[in-house]
Amino acid sequence: MKKKKCKKCNKMKVITEFSKNSARASGLQEWCKQCHKDNYQTHRATRLINVNIYYHTHKKYWQQYYQDHKDKLNEYGKQYYQDHKKGD
Repeated sequence: MKKKKCKKCNKMKVITEFSKNSARASGLQEWCKQCHKDNYQTHRATRLINVNIYYHTHKKYWQQYYQDHKDKLNEYGKQYYQDHKKGD
């Protein structure tokens, strides 16, 4: 059975443990499926924390912005609806 070395964990693994990637010469991803999964989970947690921090630090700004521009935003919403509604 053919094997390939994962560039992330540096372990030799069976090629079935790699996702397909037609852009690469081997036709497979550089990282194994488990390394991709671990990387996604790590960065997902970081992104969620950053989004949560941004939301709480800018909440009052956006509340004030929407209050100050209420008429303009409502007009934009109505125009968007008219331009994109289906079934005329």
